[in-house]
Amino acid sequence: MTELRRALREAGVEYRVINREYALRSLAADERAAPAVNRIVIDGPTGVAFGYGEPTEPAKALSGFIRSTRSALTILGSEMDGRAYPVPTLNV
Repeated sequence: MTELRRALREAGVEYRVINREYALRSLAADERAAPAVNRIVIDGPTGVAFGYGEPTEPAKALSGFIRSTRSALTILGSEMDGRAYPVPTLNV
């Protein structure tokens, strides 16, 4: 986990492990949040990567880390501007 956080921090990406119940409540309370995010992404222990620059940077940084370390982590999807994107559309 430390290695993952370090790699993401170097790419300018913030990584947080979230509590499922709090995340679902927060998404339900935010009318701008994509409803599909609830069903697609948040299931069980979930980490969230936040990017503040280039929109694709979190996905690129995560996929690079997974490839280089042969990690068992998986990217379940992404959300940008209130729209959910499933994994096949990420093209990372």
